[in-house]
Amino acid sequence: MKTFVVFALAAMLLSMLVSSCGREAPVGTLEILSDPEGAAVTVTRLDDGSKTSPLPMFTPFRATLGVGSYRVTAELPGYQVAPPERIVSVSPAQLTRIEFGLARLGVLDVTSTPAGGNVWIDGEDTGEVTPHQFELIEGEHEIVVVLAGHVIDGGPVTVTVDGAAPAHAAPTLLPSGFLTVTSAIGGASIFIDGEDTGAVTPATLEVAADDHVVSVTRAGYLVSPDSLDVTVTAGETTTAEFILVAAGSLGDLTITSTPAGAAILIDGNDTGEITPHTFSLAPFSYDVTVSRHGFLAEDERAITVIASDEVIEGFALTAAKVVLVETISGVNCQACPAMNTM
Repeated sequence: MKTFVVFALAAMLLSMLVSSCGREAPVGTLEILSDPEGAAVTVTRLDDGSKTSPLPMFTPFRATLGVGSYRVTAELPGYQVAPPERIVSVSPAQLTRIEFGLARLGVLDVTSTPAGGNVWIDGEDTGEVTPHQFELIEGEHEIVVVLAGHVIDGGPVTVTVDGAAPAHAAPTLLPSGFLTVTSAIGGASIFIDGEDTGAVTPATLEVAADDHVVSVTRAGYLVSPDSLDVTVTAGETTTAEFILVAAGSLGDLTITSTPAGAAILIDGNDTGEITPHTFSLAPFSYDVTVSRHGFLAEDERAITVIASDEVIEGFALTAAKVVLVETISGVNCQACPAMNTM
């Protein structure tokens, strides 16, 4: 009886061992795609760092793998892979599919005059200086070159990178100075040479060392002067100041003259109006004069317009003297021989 029990236990253990040896580890399927196809892929098991194959594998790729987590990378010369790697989990008897997006690359050569400027691409500092060659995704890119004491002539450069041929960006860097623009009421948009800078008063801007026309504007306000001509010197700061007045606070300025019909000039500009005429103006000080043919020129007068009031200024014009010269001939003047020759 004892012998029988021993044999029964031995048979049971043998049966369990055989059953265990015949059982396979659970597996799943991993499919890897890319657009375009042909990217080389590497699949690494995370728990032991082993690679699924020592040979190169290319998309589209499908393999049966043991259940677990894997790191998958893909690369294709001339293309940028985004993201460069993926972490995936393979589940028992399940299909796991991943796809890599590939963007074609092109070459961009960036130079500058002078050289040595830091290169920014699409708002990010590349850490490189000109001249330098970059490999970028095809499409439009904004290039900025930053060099102390200089600004880009014409502003940022937009280039189109195409994998078919190298692209080039070669901005010219101009010596720069600083322009401080202020207004009595802040928040006015600043324009330089007719271009909106995107800044508002008060602000200090780095601009090319040159002559510039500066203006500001703010909704609901009148600005004086309309614009300012400034000269910015390299390495120095120039200031442009403006006065802002609420649009509802106008005053009237009436200009008359004796006689009437004289052209009216304000701040050196012909208004196109003649006396008498009433202007609605912001409450500022203006240089005013009038002019009429046949009358002496009048000196400019500084006239201050008062909000919600009327200022009347009259000019008395003086007729210009006319000198008539009459020539007499046919006389015999002993004292004036020149007359005898007429």
